[in-house]
Amino acid sequence: MSAPGAHDFEKMAREIITSRLKTSPAATAAATAAEVASKIIVTGVSKTSPRPDPHLTVTGVCRGIMSGMLLIDKDLVATSVELVKSMAHLAQETHLDPAEMMTWAMEAIAAVSVLGPPDLGASVREALEHNFMGTGEVFGELLAKATEDRRP
Repeated sequence: MSAPGAHDFEKMAREIITSRLKTSPAATAAATAAEVASKIIVTGVSKTSPRPDPHLTVTGVCRGIMSGMLLIDKDLVATSVELVKSMAHLAQETHLDPAEMMTWAMEAIAAVSVLGPPDLGASVREALEHNFMGTGEVFGELLAKATEDRRP
């Protein structure tokens, strides 16, 4: 269950993705999903009053984006890369730390990766490390925690 404040953003992001991107071409779906995430995060972090916890907002939105993409069978590896890539620009726009935002996005990505096919986490880790040096290890730790959290 999501923390207070994050749940609404997660649900909103998932609903937007499942309704708007279901028929999107595979080549553009991941970038479009990252654009949707960006708009929600900027609004949630900068323009919502009272200002919600940015960590909860970013993780909630990214979980919603990823779970929506999982539901409509879109490329989760490409979506993960696009989400993490968008965090640098978003950090500037929201006056937050880029490294923290990347970590928050990867935390959400890991939480959804454990719900996908068995090799999804490893594929995401490899793609993140390839695109953003040093993120593979951080994602691996977040993935291990997400896997542990799912155990009964």
